[in-house]
Amino acid sequence: MRTLLSDHLRWNAIRGATGLLYLFLLLPLFVVVLISFNPTQYPTFPPEGLSLEWYRAFAESDRLQESLINSFIVATGSALVAGVVGLISALGFVRREFRLFGFDRSIEEAAQTLGANELETFFEVTLPTILPGLAAGMLLAFVISFGEFTATQFWVQPDTVTAPIEVYTMVRTSLTPEINAMATILMVVTVVIPLLLDILLGKNLILKSA
Repeated sequence: MRTLLSDHLRWNAIRGATGLLYLFLLLPLFVVVLISFNPTQYPTFPPEGLSLEWYRAFAESDRLQESLINSFIVATGSALVAGVVGLISALGFVRREFRLFGFDRSIEEAAQTLGANELETFFEVTLPTILPGLAAGMLLAFVISFGEFTATQFWVQPDTVTAPIEVYTMVRTSLTPEINAMATILMVVTVVIPLLLDILLGKNLILKSA
């Protein structure tokens, strides 16, 4: 009985410490989001009011808009490449008799036994089976590429600046309130949207992996 109580207290302590760690990591992000709605020129916390002025300024800035579009282009291209490479690799593992997690080769054999040819088997059996994992990989590639800074800074050109590079430049040169609006948009794209898609698709791949 004492051992069970000790284990229960230990797990509660671990959960509490984990919750505090998440709070420590996420609280600054919450502050940035809240300050992005501050109507004043200089950031204050708590905000003196709520306004979309800096989001309007962000929407009117061609430079910020272009950097965001560049990030979308790079992230979409990375996701497509990851999807193609992932699909080819998955099929290669299956065909070479390697064990592919979550895939039962016998369902392909059953489909072909019932009269389906290889093309029908692929589109009606194989692809739907591996699609959730493939979509999760593409989503992960999109999120990582969209927010990538370290690798991007070595390849960036004046006319192909991405959003993370633009935020870094603004922090170093001209710290204006638009940066909070842009940082909030980046957080929505890289965190909120993937989680919503994960939940709406009913896969909960991100939540399960966490």
